[in-house]
Amino acid sequence: MARTARSWDPGWIHHVDARAHCGAPIFATDEGRAFVVARAARVFAEVGIVCLGWAVLVNHCHLLLRCPASPGATTNEPTARRASHSQRLDVTTF
Repeated sequence: MARTARSWDPGWIHHVDARAHCGAPIFATDEGRAFVVARAARVFAEVGIVCLGWAVLVNHCHLLLRCPASPGATTNEPTARRASHSQRLDVTTF
């Protein structure tokens, strides 16, 4: 059963994590992890998301994010679209 959509309200703090199936690595190189950190910083700055903390490991990552305070400043869809428009990474799962 699919999980219901979570609220993405202005000012709320969210813990976001991503991991591969069965602990498989999602990043093949340190450069891949560095690219994700740099890309996330740029996208977050564009849409006004504040990253309070992060950890990007070989097989998973964690982000602690605060949504913009102004209503309608961002939504998941445009943020995900901005994050996905990039060159191909040297990763094992993507």
